[in-house]
Amino acid sequence: MTKPLDRVASSVGSRVSKREMAEHVLRLCEEHSINIEWSATRKAWAAACFELIHIPPVRSSASYAIALHEIGHVLGPHQRTSVVLTAERGAWRWARRNALVWNDTMDRVMRRCLTFYEKRPNLRRDWRPIFVEEPDQIDGERGA
Repeated sequence: MTKPLDRVASSVGSRVSKREMAEHVLRLCEEHSINIEWSATRKAWAAACFELIHIPPVRSSASYAIALHEIGHVLGPHQRTSVVLTAERGAWRWARRNALVWNDTMDRVMRRCLTFYEKRPNLRRDWRPIFVEEPDQIDGERGA
């Protein structure tokens, strides 16, 4: 039995403009101190440890869903797991719960993305630690 992804904002009877969607993404990022890198392509990703998302400009409900999803990788549930599918589901759950509106286009984007990961259930994240080198190592000198 499949579980629904929780509460969904409905597009029935509500109109949210592209500008309102874009402003919502900016407001969420500002409220939660998330930095945005604007993508010149359709590629999107998040680096939760740096509170950073890389997204295309919000110009449609599809790009709005993607932006919310990437914010969900920073703020959503299950983001520290090494199981990619679990993290993806958590980010989409957060996106749906926090959207001003959720429509069929957004649902198709979510389903397409989840299907990609559902076909790869054993995909894992690599959680190698990031080491900051000492200044003398960066300059090519080795400490005594």
